[in-house]
Amino acid sequence: MLTVSIYKINLYFFYFQGLAISTFQVVLVPTVVGVLAHEYFPKFTERIITLTPLIGVILTTLLCASPIGQVAEVLKSQGAHLIVPVALLHAAAFALGYWLSKLSSFGESTSRTISIECGMQSSALGFLLAQKHFTNPLVAVPSAVSVVCMALGGSALAVFWRNMPIPLNDKDDFKE
Repeated sequence: MLTVSIYKINLYFFYFQGLAISTFQVVLVPTVVGVLAHEYFPKFTERIITLTPLIGVILTTLLCASPIGQVAEVLKSQGAHLIVPVALLHAAAFALGYWLSKLSSFGESTSRTISIECGMQSSALGFLLAQKHFTNPLVAVPSAVSVVCMALGGSALAVFWRNMPIPLNDKDDFKE
């Protein structure tokens, strides 16, 4: 009995370690590379800053196409059942991020940023982890739907807010 328990604990830590390493590779490494590039190569980052939105759109499109293509057969039969709850999840995250930050006395600019950050949580990371660490391909289906909902919702919200100017007297919550 004790041997089985120890085996289960070791198995749990083995899977946890794999998930942690994958998350580190996908999230932290690019972030650290970006921060270091900005710190040590400021002229280079200033030159490419105008291209990064276009690169972001292209990568988001590819990011959406890949997961959907990989689980297309399942989505044809079950996708409609997933779209509404996943879309509601992202809509609630956008709304809660905005309104809770407004209730916390943050300015308009900061509230919009927090909203985007809450609603745009990385479904792609969920898809990658599900695909890499679970044998059943169906585990990745909700994340694949979420990638599309996240991208569409975030883009729509960005367009909406772009057409609503931030008040001139908006307080700057984070001064350098």
